[in-house]
Amino acid sequence: MFYISAIVIIVGRILTIFTASYYYIFAAASIISMLTSMSIFLSPLIIAMETSKGEDRAKIAMWQCVGWTLGLSIMPFIFQFSRNWIWFLLLTTFPVGLFALWPKYMIESPRWLATKRYLDRCAVELNRIAKINGKDIVITEKLLDEMLPRTKVEQVFGIASLFTGWRLSKNTILSI
Repeated sequence: MFYISAIVIIVGRILTIFTASYYYIFAAASIISMLTSMSIFLSPLIIAMETSKGEDRAKIAMWQCVGWTLGLSIMPFIFQFSRNWIWFLLLTTFPVGLFALWPKYMIESPRWLATKRYLDRCAVELNRIAKINGKDIVITEKLLDEMLPRTKVEQVFGIASLFTGWRLSKNTILSI
């Protein structure tokens, strides 16, 4: 999700640079560039909270919000420094490109991998987390298979299931 969001933002921002003299195309490109702004914010937050200790989760969420707020507060100064909206767009898109091209700390969710029974990939991600944290443990696919409970595969209902009841439909429409 993070990489898809990064690509959409980068492509949308580049389109806004080249379509500035065509208002409707520029407006559409601006909308495209902001479609995934919340998912690019939330994807790393969810993974960070998922892979951290329970007592650290509130701190992680707080620091993520502090970072977001500082970034928004610094943006006017970046524009003042650049004095050109094209350079502003390039300067503010550059960090997204860095994280999209340098995936050292971006991992796949071990919890999601485990629930989908991709135990080999889950073991790789958990060993990667252990290495980053300086721990000398080795997690194998066999160990994960023994640890995880045997559950039946959930039935997937799709998007239509979001409109099965009045309250769920109302919340879905309000969220959209």
